[in-house]
Amino acid sequence: MRWTRKLLFLGIIWSVALAMLLGATEIALRLTADDWSPAVRMNIIRNRTYAFDVSSLYDTPHPIVRYSRNQWGLRDDCANPAEIDILTIGGSTTDQRFIPFASTWQKVMEDDLSRSAGKHVCVSNAGVDGHSTYGHLRAFKRWLPLIPGLKPRIILFYIGINDADFTFAGPNGFDDDDSSGPRLWLKELEITQFWFWASDVIGSIAQVETGKLGHHRQHFVPEDYVFDTMTPGTVAQARTGAERFRQRLRKLIAESRHYGADILCVTQPHRRVKVKNGKPFGIRNAMGGPGPLRYNGLDYDYSIRQLNAVMREECGEGGLIDLYHQQFTDGQFYDFSHTNPQGSRMIGHILADRVGKSAMMADLAGTSVSAGPTPR
Repeated sequence: MRWTRKLLFLGIIWSVALAMLLGATEIALRLTADDWSPAVRMNIIRNRTYAFDVSSLYDTPHPIVRYSRNQWGLRDDCANPAEIDILTIGGSTTDQRFIPFASTWQKVMEDDLSRSAGKHVCVSNAGVDGHSTYGHLRAFKRWLPLIPGLKPRIILFYIGINDADFTFAGPNGFDDDDSSGPRLWLKELEITQFWFWASDVIGSIAQVETGKLGHHRQHFVPEDYVFDTMTPGTVAQARTGAERFRQRLRKLIAESRHYGADILCVTQPHRRVKVKNGKPFGIRNAMGGPGPLRYNGLDYDYSIRQLNAVMREECGEGGLIDLYHQQFTDGQFYDFSHTNPQGSRMIGHILADRVGKSAMMADLAGTSVSAGPTPR
């Protein structure tokens, strides 16, 4: 009994001391916070350069990729944010952390459009690893307003991949938004923001030191594609998820209009389904699920096709570029979602070609008679 009371007393003492330490740390962080602090929890990387060894992801004669983000959290070669013509928003397939800058689809698109326009057309990468449309909405509130002079002519949404998993109850971690869940107050604490920041720094350093990039190379062997039917319940859940996605997309479009920008929505390819003998088969575990339930590649593909249909309806035929139906090959991907340099360059050329043939090109070239939806 004596030891029980002693342990209880020590537990109370340590709990009080820990609470006081956390409270003092929270106060110190609040006193030293600046305007950029709210963006930290969103995984916005600023003023940092990493060198990644990507030899485990794809074959390349230049295995070290230097990945840099500028003081505004953007990946580009623009002189300043006011020169950005096209702002690209999306998750890791937009970020392309493990792709050399020159081979990112943004840089390829920029080079092609600049040649066509006869002037420098700046395409900036605002992709954030892990973000879905929940995180993109938060970016319009907490990140993009901090970038001085930002007024792109076109905002391009390369989205769908991170929204297709309907097994998620909502946003998670960095992807959280301002209206999610009863535990939101925990994420609003400065100490939580600091933890997210420290975890990202430590994780990125660990990636550099150990070569464990968080992404894994896939070889797309036919034997991995074994499911020829969808899981029961997929249709209903995917359609529900698509309607929720529609509401978030509408908000993103409205936010973009505030910048006076034209909107481009781009559907994404993936490799979770393979056609064998004329019939589609899906990989085993394409999405999570409650308990032992797992959804296969056909489930994922059905879900993303529902999102693509929403983008076509909300962005309009003239505001949609469909990459989902483009003829990519396995050799242009290093995993089920992410393209290697060859695939990224193909995306850049396609996007530049479609924009170059659209009415938006006149504005980029400076020859349009109209300034767009809102005077610039």
